[in-house]
Amino acid sequence: MDSSAPAPAPASTKIRAWLRRWPERFGLDLRALALFRILLGVILLVDLAARAGDIGVFYTDSGVLPRVDLLDRVDTGATPWSVSLHMISGLPGVQLALFAVAAFCAFCLLIGHRTRLFTVLSWLLLLSLHNRNPAVLNAGDVLFRMLLFWSMFLPLGARGSVDAAMREPREGETDEGGHRTWSVAAFCFMAQVSIVYWSTALLKTDPIWTEDRTAVWHALKLDYMALPLATLMREWPPGLLELVTRGTLLLEFWAPFLLWIPVFVGPLRFTACAVMLALHAGFTATLQLGLFSYVCGAMWLALVPPAAWDRLFARFRRDPRRLGMTLHYDGDCGFCRRMVLVIRAFFLLPETAIARAQDDPAIERAMRGRDSWVVTDHEGKQHYKFEALAYVLSRSPWGWPLGAVLGAAVFRRPGTWLYEQTASRRELMGRLTGWMRPRPARPMARPLAWAGKAVLLGTLAYVVLWNARGFHTKEIFAADSTAAGLTAAAAGWMTGSRPGQAPGPDLRWYGRVLRVSQRWSMFAPYPSLNSGWYVVVGTLTDGTQVDLYRHVVLGEKLAEVSWERPDPIVQTFHGQRWRKYMMSLRKSAKKNYRPLFCKYLAREWKREFPLTPLKMVELYFNEERVEAYKPNTAPEKRRLWYYTP
Repeated sequence: MDSSAPAPAPASTKIRAWLRRWPERFGLDLRALALFRILLGVILLVDLAARAGDIGVFYTDSGVLPRVDLLDRVDTGATPWSVSLHMISGLPGVQLALFAVAAFCAFCLLIGHRTRLFTVLSWLLLLSLHNRNPAVLNAGDVLFRMLLFWSMFLPLGARGSVDAAMREPREGETDEGGHRTWSVAAFCFMAQVSIVYWSTALLKTDPIWTEDRTAVWHALKLDYMALPLATLMREWPPGLLELVTRGTLLLEFWAPFLLWIPVFVGPLRFTACAVMLALHAGFTATLQLGLFSYVCGAMWLALVPPAAWDRLFARFRRDPRRLGMTLHYDGDCGFCRRMVLVIRAFFLLPETAIARAQDDPAIERAMRGRDSWVVTDHEGKQHYKFEALAYVLSRSPWGWPLGAVLGAAVFRRPGTWLYEQTASRRELMGRLTGWMRPRPARPMARPLAWAGKAVLLGTLAYVVLWNARGFHTKEIFAADSTAAGLTAAAAGWMTGSRPGQAPGPDLRWYGRVLRVSQRWSMFAPYPSLNSGWYVVVGTLTDGTQVDLYRHVVLGEKLAEVSWERPDPIVQTFHGQRWRKYMMSLRKSAKKNYRPLFCKYLAREWKREFPLTPLKMVELYFNEERVEAYKPNTAPEKRRLWYYTP
């Protein structure tokens, strides 16, 4: 026996080592988080652009919700804890300035510059925007807000970012390192994903989901949000639609469990991501749900496991065209070096070499002769200017489609012109990009790190209690069951009213300050059983009647009043914010918004026609009842409000 051979480790040591590594099996991939960060930034910018079109309507004192009415708490969503920077002024110019600041923060988040800082700022500004007008929010906004909250504690800028490009590794650390990250924040992020789907599945208790299984047909029949594909799917055989209903409910409940199974972690998680992405693609194709499906898509892409990314990138890592590529830059140009570093980091090219052109006389001559950076491929061929950029992108694991497009002949001339214009202003560009400075990697101080973990775990526990309270208020579980007792206890802790005990503090303020309060009741306990459309009758002093909604909101010139059913109804809403706002007016809980809307229409009419005053404004909703596999009932004309200017 070889006495020099190391003794085998005791079984207890192996078990302890396995237990230490076990949580890492559930780790998130840094490349997935980079894609998630980019998608968050894009969604933020698109959302801001869409809201900006109606900035005067929804966010100024001349719109449907002046600040004084919000402060009077016309809706339960507006509480004394709802702090909003957008409340500092009711002028459109101030709101536009705040939108511009939010867009700048979203752009910095997208490119990954000072990622954690701009994630925090983006969350704060989104929170402020949501608090300014709760009437236009939907489940997608709540989920987006929650994902930004957890993202503040995730390493979103570790890959594919300006931060990654400018980061100076600590001694002994490689530039790329591992791709897996596991932390309390990652656990909370995954738990939030699971809570969304478990909650909505448990809240779908109506027989329309569990027995008749007509829920999907009812959802497709809601004409105020149905897209053309939904109209086609209504004609499917009832048995097939009932199967889709059953499958939707099963996926929502069981798919999140695949995230937590400790064996076959990669395949099971990839399966969960694939089926849920397909489910949300179906939602997007059939129903107008605003941000919801896009936010959910970004969320599931963040959970794609490392093994899937490794397999996806494997052919790029073995590609000699990528491994043999070198990017040469002008060593006397700080802007040039920064851009090369950013390209390498943002397009995930860690193996690509970068070098000063001055280090190779032949390369330097080519650089000065062409007035261009020089990209040398694996065969020694040199590429210049815009064509070089397209070539580099074509070797990127995720940027290759963009590289293929930019490499087309139609883009070569304008791209080269843009490159030359930028290169001729390198001194100016150097000053403009001076903020891209190398930053050493500094670990967070241990007390601060532990405080952050405590906040995260405390907030997650609060979120669980809040959702459990929702189950209690909706009486989801049988009254004598253990689950009912637990949810009742959660409700008692939240409100401070525990039976048989002295009153405690009301903890709901925390959820309302940070807006982590949530209720995932999408189509629960059943889809709406009513559809319809609006008519707003404006009666002039001479007796003439006009449809104020179609004139003011839809921009139709002096629209005559018509009670005929629009086809399709979904096109009677000027965007998804308007749809959410208008469809909430029919609910009794939102009745305090009705006079404000009528006053807004009257003000807009008076501003446009000061010499033709209104005598009365009447708000009507033509309500149709949706019945399974039958045509909608005849519309019932409901007058929701009237206003005399």
